[in-house]
Amino acid sequence: MLDKLLLYDTFNARYFSFREVAQSFVVNDEFVSLTKDNSLLLMGSRGCGKTTLLKMLTPAGLNYWQDENSKSIRDKIGFTGIYIPSDIQWKNQFEYLNKHLNDRSEVVEVLVQFLFSSNVQIALCKTFKSYLDFNCEDEGERIELEFKIVKAISEVWTIDSVIPTFDSVEIKILDRIRELNRLVRKSIFKRNLDIFTTSLPDYVYDEFFDITKVACKVFEEKLNLNDSHKWALCFDELEIVPKFIQLKLVTFLRSVDQKFIFKLTTTPLFNIEDRVLDVTQGNDFSSIKLWVYDDNGLQRWVKFSEQLLTKKFKQEYDFKEEDVNKIFGVWTIDQLIKQELSDLTESRKASLGYKNKFYPSTAKESSLYFLFKQLASIDNSFKEFLKSRGVNPKEPYTDNKIIRKSVFLKYKRDALYRLIYKGRSRRTPPIHYGTPHIFDLCDGNPRLIIGLVNEILQNSDVHSEGLKQIPSKTQSNITFKASEKYYNLLENHPDSTITISNRDFNLASDLLDRIGKYFYNNLVEGDFNKNAPTTFIVDEDINAKIVGLLETALYLGAIVYLDPVESLSSKGILNKRFRLSGFLTPKYKIPNRINSRVKLSTILNKTSEGNKQRKFFE
Repeated sequence: MLDKLLLYDTFNARYFSFREVAQSFVVNDEFVSLTKDNSLLLMGSRGCGKTTLLKMLTPAGLNYWQDENSKSIRDKIGFTGIYIPSDIQWKNQFEYLNKHLNDRSEVVEVLVQFLFSSNVQIALCKTFKSYLDFNCEDEGERIELEFKIVKAISEVWTIDSVIPTFDSVEIKILDRIRELNRLVRKSIFKRNLDIFTTSLPDYVYDEFFDITKVACKVFEEKLNLNDSHKWALCFDELEIVPKFIQLKLVTFLRSVDQKFIFKLTTTPLFNIEDRVLDVTQGNDFSSIKLWVYDDNGLQRWVKFSEQLLTKKFKQEYDFKEEDVNKIFGVWTIDQLIKQELSDLTESRKASLGYKNKFYPSTAKESSLYFLFKQLASIDNSFKEFLKSRGVNPKEPYTDNKIIRKSVFLKYKRDALYRLIYKGRSRRTPPIHYGTPHIFDLCDGNPRLIIGLVNEILQNSDVHSEGLKQIPSKTQSNITFKASEKYYNLLENHPDSTITISNRDFNLASDLLDRIGKYFYNNLVEGDFNKNAPTTFIVDEDINAKIVGLLETALYLGAIVYLDPVESLSSKGILNKRFRLSGFLTPKYKIPNRINSRVKLSTILNKTSEGNKQRKFFE
């Protein structure tokens, strides 16, 4: 059931080598901002490219990257990037230790911080080794430098009896972790927590930043690097580590040492949980947001998607830049209106005055003229709406520029979806195809766009000779099925089900499904509403457990944060505005656009088939 969506996850940069990441990398404005010498939060949902961007700041990423932009950007970067991945096991071990050592919280934190610091040490070793690999042309010189650096670092890290290579240091650190895990299991098994106070080695108490500073200083001295040399500590996926480590790292966004800058990735809204932190956006750090929340962001995303696919097709098929549109076609409302009108009987076409062609969009008998005329003839509520705005439903045309903008242009997509779906059983009309529509559905998520495009290509006959467009029906069917599979993935995710009032409450079936159907009923099935909402506010009447579930949805990309003024929030997602992921909109037969808002408690409290839903938000 989830095979294709799990396949999309194989495009996670976490699993790619630095060489593989660099070979497919397409530079964007966000990466250029990321290369500046300042601390920042890189924010976005799962799959939006955070890991790729951080990996591209490292010596390996930058040196493997070879295109027309790489050298000029590489030469301007004034720091060495150290990529430090997070490990979900830290969180699991934190929960495990809390469960078995619930009266020894100070011990739990020390143990988890040791695991965290050990991971930083391993990242430093990999970075140092990579730096030497790319900056030492003479192999003998590289080996000698590695010997000297490892010998000095082993002394300051109190690592004994190690072969002087970075790989050997890594092995020693991993062995330390194994020994500590064995000690933990032994103490829990024997129910003797005193082992921790008598047997923990001193290195367990080392602070990660102290370890980092001394190692970087050793490296600088052995290579005679300039005193102004800077290091960027790039911590990935803060959302999967224990909260106390998250908060600790955020405090480092305020300069603690001029030689070190911090670049942290996290979900679109970092919850500091009513803590008072001596760090502020704008003064101490900046933020980069990797999702689409306004028109400017959408334009940047479409441009990036075109470049991404062009590079992919160039590498795999030797296609030209313009071939992307030839393969998928260009999505236009005119084309969709034409498809709808072509299904009408000849007598109905005659009554509309439609002769299988349109005039320009501002003229009478344009595509919007026929769209509005046909919809008004079958939808009385839309007809009344046109009348209320001074438009004749039988001749929906005006020379008034204000009315054209406020009625025809503003509601054209709503009108189209009502015409296609209202009162009709047709499930998968060929409307989800082409550029930039499939880019729009993927909401700034490169993993989704690559996964969806690959799935379309695998079900199509695409080759470099005799290039032709993939049928819109084929693209639409695959896109619709991918939307449903995405929903199924969310429904079955291990963090998607909670218990409220002694019954299960699921992220997909009990929450997202209600939101999607509410929007559909207001946009399509019910009477036409010029203020039909497409966004919701997480108001304070919502149950705290559901708020936590929405935070999971934000991390997974199932909802999109709008109006992102804040990066750090003391109340998390409360009183913030969201919309459904564009990837879910095909399933719910609604357009992916931003309109008015509604309280989430209003959605959850709405009746369904005449029966009052349980008030889970109470």
